[in-house]
Amino acid sequence: MGEGAKRVTTGVWDIAALNLLATMWEYAPRVYSIGPEVARVAPATRIFHALEAQRGHLFPWLPVCLGAGICLYFALGREPAPGVLAALAALSGLAGLLALRLPVLAPAFWGAAVLAAGLPLSALHTRAVAAPVLGWHYYGPVEGRVIGIDRSASDRVRLT
Repeated sequence: MGEGAKRVTTGVWDIAALNLLATMWEYAPRVYSIGPEVARVAPATRIFHALEAQRGHLFPWLPVCLGAGICLYFALGREPAPGVLAALAALSGLAGLLALRLPVLAPAFWGAAVLAAGLPLSALHTRAVAAPVLGWHYYGPVEGRVIGIDRSASDRVRLT
């Protein structure tokens, strides 16, 4: 820059860097400026360039997206129907295919795919580790193997 010229920035992103990225990738929207010192960038352009700058560093977000899908499963009031779980699994596969077809939006599609996969995966795991539970109170003789004897908080004998 010449002496006396002011560098115009938009927060984190430098206008010169954005223009350089826009010329490197023809599909990137152009940066426009209003006035000599005021530069404005469309919000979609900011998001696009932020994702482009982070490309290759977004992998640690996959467990976060998977965990969000698992949290959604446990936040539900009741067990989702098998059809809903199958639809979410199909949606996850579709988002994965779209991520492969549209590399510009791949990070968003991969995040959606992993988030949508978290719900059916947690339901599958819940069903895999489920143990039989009595649906009523049972008073009477029980046969089994005693593994340990200890005392409960109320100082009563507890068999496990």
